[in-house]
Amino acid sequence: MPTAAMQRRREAALDAWLEKAEQARKTEGEVAIAAIDKSLIGVDLVPAGIAAPQLFDVGPRVREARTGIAPTSTVAWTRTFDGEGRSWLLTADHAVMPRDKVRPYPRSRFSGVHLDEATRLPLAFFRKTDKPKYRRGQDGTFSATGESWGVRTFTALTGESTEHDGERYWQTREPDIWARDDDATVVRAAEKAPRLPVQSARNTWLEISVQKGWLIAYEGERPVFATLISPGRGGVPVPGKDPLETASTPTGTFRVVG
Repeated sequence: MPTAAMQRRREAALDAWLEKAEQARKTEGEVAIAAIDKSLIGVDLVPAGIAAPQLFDVGPRVREARTGIAPTSTVAWTRTFDGEGRSWLLTADHAVMPRDKVRPYPRSRFSGVHLDEATRLPLAFFRKTDKPKYRRGQDGTFSATGESWGVRTFTALTGESTEHDGERYWQTREPDIWARDDDATVVRAAEKAPRLPVQSARNTWLEISVQKGWLIAYEGERPVFATLISPGRGGVPVPGKDPLETASTPTGTFRVVG
């Protein structure tokens, strides 16, 4: 466990932060917590009520020897526990992090799309806000219909698109309905399956777009599942820089071991 002395060496103004966290723990409501420190809004400050497990050193193949994580990065943890006057998280790669420095994501009900003959690629997903549906007039212009697609819903596309006044529109499988390219995350199947290092009965593999934020699961050349993902906010890596420094997602071909 990180000792109190170790925590003070690694965390600037730790005593002041812990005092704010204790004040926020005794208050109710986001307004009151924001008055103490808005950084504490959404942070779970309730003690875990679980004693620390027996921790052990792990090799570099399990966890990289990092002293911190970049602000606004995402971390996955497997358990939470108390020790040294704070609550802690044991991360998926066996690192230890203070829980009062982490804001949990709300659980999402979004689950992607299983693909079959009735639901097939290409698809368009819609992020963040409702997106308007468009109809194409006889003169080639596009106008909003007054209807829209909801957040994180999808529609099937024909694969046909056209441009008008500098905007690209995709023809959907909904009768006479088009989607604006800037509103949509368009997901299309790969033209060719990669050569898999290990052949299996299902020959499963994943294709992921860092810049577009989507994932397709395949069995051989057949796409069976599509979903939105959240890649690192930094996009693709910057040459010569650690991806964690730029919050980017490493690119390449990787073997998945499960």
